[in-house]
Amino acid sequence: MVRPLPDEVGRGAPDDGRRQLAPARLPAVPTPVVARVRRSHLTRHLGHVFGPLNDQVLGDIEAEHEWVTLRGGERLFRQGDDGDAAYVLVSGRLRVIAEGPDGTTQMLNEVGPGETVGEMALLTREPRSATVHAVRDSELARFSRAAFERVLDRYPRAATAVARIIATRLRQQTAGVRSRVQTVAVVGAGAGSRPADFSSRLCEALRRHGPIQHLTAERVDARLGRPGIAQCSDEDPDALNLVAWLNDQEMEHRFVVYETDAGWSPWTHRAVRQADLVLLVAQAGDDPAPGEIEREMARRTPPTAGGVQSLVLLHRDASSRPTGTERWLAGRRLGRHHHVRLDSAADFSRLARFVAGCEIGLVLGGGGARGLAHVGVVRALAEAGIPIDLVGGTSAGAVLAGGVALGLDHATILSTWRASHRSFHHFTFPVVSLVTARAMTKLIASIFGDTLIENLWLPYFCISTNLSRAEPVIHRRGALSRACRASIGLPGIVPPVTDDGELLVDGGLLNNLPVDVMRTFCPSGTVIAADVSVPVDLVAGANYTSDLSGWRILWSRINPFAERIEVPGILSILTRAAVVRSVSAEEQMKMKGLADLYLQVGSKACGIMDFGSAEQVIEFGYAAATRQIAQWQGAASLRALQVGA
Repeated sequence: MVRPLPDEVGRGAPDDGRRQLAPARLPAVPTPVVARVRRSHLTRHLGHVFGPLNDQVLGDIEAEHEWVTLRGGERLFRQGDDGDAAYVLVSGRLRVIAEGPDGTTQMLNEVGPGETVGEMALLTREPRSATVHAVRDSELARFSRAAFERVLDRYPRAATAVARIIATRLRQQTAGVRSRVQTVAVVGAGAGSRPADFSSRLCEALRRHGPIQHLTAERVDARLGRPGIAQCSDEDPDALNLVAWLNDQEMEHRFVVYETDAGWSPWTHRAVRQADLVLLVAQAGDDPAPGEIEREMARRTPPTAGGVQSLVLLHRDASSRPTGTERWLAGRRLGRHHHVRLDSAADFSRLARFVAGCEIGLVLGGGGARGLAHVGVVRALAEAGIPIDLVGGTSAGAVLAGGVALGLDHATILSTWRASHRSFHHFTFPVVSLVTARAMTKLIASIFGDTLIENLWLPYFCISTNLSRAEPVIHRRGALSRACRASIGLPGIVPPVTDDGELLVDGGLLNNLPVDVMRTFCPSGTVIAADVSVPVDLVAGANYTSDLSGWRILWSRINPFAERIEVPGILSILTRAAVVRSVSAEEQMKMKGLADLYLQVGSKACGIMDFGSAEQVIEFGYAAATRQIAQWQGAASLRALQVGA
């Protein structure tokens, strides 16, 4: 998944020629101001870890710890080490990584302030199960094995609190919940300069999610009354006081936004080192070559350090769609990229929800003509005031999701889909498939043209099935038309799409409602799933027998005096057979609770291939979604009232 970890990182030796360029470790002897701030922060976190504490108990626990300071990239402990201590993270951020036998690594979790790390090995007396690095400069309270056991023996309620923390962490790791972002560095990317008001507008949008502190070098100097203190180096005597004050801002605010200088400077370096998330901001039309700050970040940041980087490309307005995004993505290691229109408050709100970890992801399932119900779902969500921040889907849902990501409203999507039923009426000699894909390909191209997925306004994915390898494919880059064409290609009905000689067919074979995929992209946000499948489908009439010939069925259809034999057509049977495994898997996903809102909008009155009933299907989807959304919002309001009571 990622690279092997170099043994030198965390041992004080350079890993690739960059480690020695980092500033020296922070001084170990704190000033009285720093000691006071540290104790205040630790007191608050100990109550979270060990439960409610009175002054005597708090004093006893405080006496058992010692301070540990790590620079970004340094290792706290390595997988396989003896579990000799547990730690409470007071400030900073840690990354937990599991190493495989072949040297490859997988990130399991990130640890934020107030969380613990290492206690599992103490309780089980087993070696460390993972390696832990400091993502950024961090301070921890260390409790040795003996000290930890004394605390638990002396205060049994503390053991219950620790057990609760372990259970919560295991549940979060299973669900893929990320540790929340608290500090954000806003950095100019590329050769151009970011707009001066970008950080202010982001902060205004973030303010809806909690108290925020917006810091620049000039503001820090003014707040501390010390001109130039923001630009001090780690060797400067003022550095400890500066770091303590910055950590204090993190304790007092939900978000701290560090706005860097225009170029590389001590303040820019510190802002990047303090960040859980680095936003690389640029005008979309500028030269995408990395600028000075990006080059210095790459040179000075150890491979195991640094907040996750996301790219924000700014556009003047929506008069033209994004282009050239692939040039910005090339050569950058990014967690996500965003397109933001400067005249759109909604785009800044969407970016703020991403930062705050409360995005809203919409998943649209496959289902042939029933997929048109998604047009009604999109309308219902808009009328309920529920924004869509990222979208994905399978088969028919992939195409509808592409329209949403492109910025089309439900009316525009409907008008382009009215001709869809014609795409399945071009039969061909059945060597590879029953119908030709020419009309379908033309239809999809008429909607999306040559748009690339990375140029969509919203983050998007769709699912196809690699028939050659019998595995799902997640499309997140490349031509949108081709990805949708692969996702909607029912095997036996529509010709497969080839990818280096391998065959890609309908994603519904393996994942018709990819809620699990969306959850990986939206780990702590809200996932809404729209399912158009029906539990029971394709029922034959009483006069049908398994040895009945097709000629007799045909005669019953053309002879007005014959009894009509009711039986599903070959297209409907093949379509249902293709997704039957996925329909079963959907039930399992529902039981796992991967979706926060599950919308059942499939209409039994519409057949899988009945594209001529578009208007009725859309209205059914709209009415069903409106009813279920209202119930969900009402239940959420009731829960909020109960919590506040």
